[in-house]
Amino acid sequence: MHCEELPSRPSPSTKPPAPVQAKPAPTYDANKSVDVAHDATDAKIAREVFEGTTPANKPAAVTVTGFTAGTLKVDGQAINPGAKIAAENFDKVTWDASKGEGGSFKFTPVQANGDALQGATEQTITINEAPAPVQAKPAPTYDANKSVDVAHDVTNAKIARKSSKGRLRPTSRRQSQSLALPQARSRSTAKPSTLAQRSLPRTSTR
Repeated sequence: MHCEELPSRPSPSTKPPAPVQAKPAPTYDANKSVDVAHDATDAKIAREVFEGTTPANKPAAVTVTGFTAGTLKVDGQAINPGAKIAAENFDKVTWDASKGEGGSFKFTPVQANGDALQGATEQTITINEAPAPVQAKPAPTYDANKSVDVAHDVTNAKIARKSSKGRLRPTSRRQSQSLALPQARSRSTAKPSTLAQRSLPRTSTR
């Protein structure tokens, strides 16, 4: 039995998969810096520092370098240069300013697995630490109800240096006069007979 060979149907053309559109690399402000309090051990590093100027293009992770070990922390744990920080931890990064006076660190956006991200460039972040606060001198203490005694009508009565540092309770002229009057009165109130007896010479009696 003779069978005729049927013509083969053309197989449908297989289209290659469409290339995945790569997400643009994140962009960042130049000369970025972060201000921290003096000797703060958990100074917050804002997540925007790592996400960049366009959150839609934020990287899946970053690798950090160029800092003293122990100064940069993630969720309270110190990390070492070369560590990778995942995007979900960007808001948990802090700086320990007690380790030195200011400083800086660098980071490079990478893919989630740590591979390089096309078009990404290394960023440098400067840490500006506030100066140490000036130690306030304790307030002076004084005796309560301090007063100064001066002579009547004196024009240059001395105020002691210790007294001048406290609160003075000024003595009025009337009060000064009242202080001086008793002595004067005591002299003038002596009995005339007594005064006369004191002024007469004594005569001897034989």
